[in-house]
Amino acid sequence: PTMKFGATLKALAASDANARGAFDYKGLKKRIKRLRLEEDAAARQAALREMHGVIVAEVSRVNQELSHRRANLDWVGGGVLPLESSPGAQALREFAELNATAVRKGVKKLDKALTDAERLEVLGWRDSRPVRIADPMDVSRSGATVGGLVRVLQDSEARARMPLEELGRGAFATVHALAPGVKLHHSGSWASGMDAEKGGAGPSVAIKHGHWSSQAAFEREVALQRAAAGAGVAPCVYFSRWLGGPLGKNGVVGMARLTSPSFFRWLCWETRELASAKARGGWLIHPSLSKQPIVCTWRAEARRLLAVLRSLNIAHRDGHEMNLMFHVLDNHYEPPTADSSAAEVAAAQEAKARILTAIRKGPGAAHARLFVIDFGRAKTVRGRLGWAIEYLVSGRRLPDPEQHRQTPMRARQTGEQ
Repeated sequence: PTMKFGATLKALAASDANARGAFDYKGLKKRIKRLRLEEDAAARQAALREMHGVIVAEVSRVNQELSHRRANLDWVGGGVLPLESSPGAQALREFAELNATAVRKGVKKLDKALTDAERLEVLGWRDSRPVRIADPMDVSRSGATVGGLVRVLQDSEARARMPLEELGRGAFATVHALAPGVKLHHSGSWASGMDAEKGGAGPSVAIKHGHWSSQAAFEREVALQRAAAGAGVAPCVYFSRWLGGPLGKNGVVGMARLTSPSFFRWLCWETRELASAKARGGWLIHPSLSKQPIVCTWRAEARRLLAVLRSLNIAHRDGHEMNLMFHVLDNHYEPPTADSSAAEVAAAQEAKARILTAIRKGPGAAHARLFVIDFGRAKTVRGRLGWAIEYLVSGRRLPDPEQHRQTPMRARQTGEQ
């Protein structure tokens, strides 16, 4: 014999670990049964109002569960990586269809329990808008999930179709950002801090993808950056995935995207603001900057960040001016290229001016902050002997104007010619 629908839902609850998001069909039937037995008109109206609110809330809860499950699947909008290609897509569709049936059957049972006058009254309610289960396969063209992004990064053909911007490139890893307007969906909560949001499509994310010497080295870097982020001196780590791969050395780390520039690039900018190229005397970073109060203030802030790391027993071991990055909320500077339009060049100049203005106000969460990045060489150091050895082999690297006289090669490397 055919299983009744209520029994089907009960079987789902027994087999599906995530059935907590399913529509409460049984609860609705109990409410309808009590309504049938109620004879007092005022009591029936109150019960009907309450039941309508319950149905709306249940449908909203199911749609949130569908969104959560979809965020756990692998997809990238715009045809880059279709949701249908994800192994869990069929289960997602079946879950949505089952809940849509529950809503339809529940509303049908309720309709049979109403009088003609009550039906007309419900239709006249201002908040009596249609409620329905969302289409689980309807994804944003400008959206992507963490799982989808990781799959795309492992496929060169798919990566070519992915709207990514390169933020930086090192010897073993490249840092990308999703193109403007592309939202990354995450099934969990985005880490607090920076400009993060809770759940759903989160804040601007920088994606570091490359090779590590081992899984242990990858996990150590992630763990140390998480610890530093918890102390407010490094970008938040939102997710990390060890991929292995042919060489067994691939990994992906998603972290908060910081505003350009680095400490080094900021000093280059300030040098260009001083005077003409002739007056700068060929300096990439002019020696006079080292005496300016605002530069001294930020150098002291850089030393404070490294001191916080030491208090966490973290030796960064690569704390030079390129690995100190400014963050100005809601501002990102992208240097114009030869192909940039006049409007894009003007927008970049305006962004640069806003960032410089914020940095010149000094350290402060309301305008500009400094963070330590790139924990690839970082390690845990404990005890006086350990730190004594660390000071001997590591040393301190902060901006030194005497080391940065302009050369044609260096100008091409920094884009400041």
